[in-house]
Amino acid sequence: MDIESIIIGFIFCLTTSIGIVGNVIVLAVLVWSAYQDKLLSSEVILSNLALSNLIFLLSGGIPTALFKFRIKYLNTDADCKADIYMIRIFRTMIINLTCLLSCFQYAVITSPSSRMFCLKAKMQKYFVLIMIFLYIISISSSVYGALYPVANANTSTLMYAFDLGYCFVIYPNGFIFQMTGFMNFAQDLIFLTLMVVTSICILVILYRHGKQMKSIRHSKENQETSAEHRASKATVTLVLLYEILYGIECAVWFYQLSASTNHLILNDVRHFLSLAFPSFFPEIILFFNQKLRKRLHC
Repeated sequence: MDIESIIIGFIFCLTTSIGIVGNVIVLAVLVWSAYQDKLLSSEVILSNLALSNLIFLLSGGIPTALFKFRIKYLNTDADCKADIYMIRIFRTMIINLTCLLSCFQYAVITSPSSRMFCLKAKMQKYFVLIMIFLYIISISSSVYGALYPVANANTSTLMYAFDLGYCFVIYPNGFIFQMTGFMNFAQDLIFLTLMVVTSICILVILYRHGKQMKSIRHSKENQETSAEHRASKATVTLVLLYEILYGIECAVWFYQLSASTNHLILNDVRHFLSLAFPSFFPEIILFFNQKLRKRLHC
């Protein structure tokens, strides 16, 4: 085993381990809170996001980390198809739920006189249906992820494929290779754009309320508003982190498409970037959310 594989394997192991432990902690705290009291809608979103992160890390992070140490347990095409399908489903759920969280947080902190304030009541009224709809989108739009993965392939003859090491995703021709990628990008772009717009609106509201918050620092209303603003800052931070990581990942992916290259190191870079957000998510949430930190201490 060469030193490069050891270093990359250690990085993947460390990132995946931190993400798994962190998301388990967040999920456990939220489940315990649900047992003691009813969860808020934003907390339900966070619990589903933590669960999606956890499954994504288990499906995508562990096989990659183990493969770097020459351990491969996905030995059949069916194993690879199931694993890649799970990765695709919960990767899509992560972006969908992050988008929903940003939209919901914007509706929460907007002024009661604003038209957008009505969005909060509608979102809470149809909250269950929205969550089911997002799961349906993720499951149905990720079916193509189970079509082309195989366990073994001759890497020297691969032209339109992604080499994950432990599995290969081989497309029959260049058209399907590029069309699948662009369709996936177009779907993500819709949610990413909505995330950016709502995050900018949240930042504008936080800026406008800055001086007003200082004047009522010791009031109960200010304490409640401060909690909402901390949640808003956490949401904006999550969106900003996701946008940065996704932007770099897309740049690498576009290069692979244009150059029709299949270097394993580029696939590792893309895969690491996709694992970074689920791994950093718990730290960001626990840093901003005092309520969860208090429950964690208890």
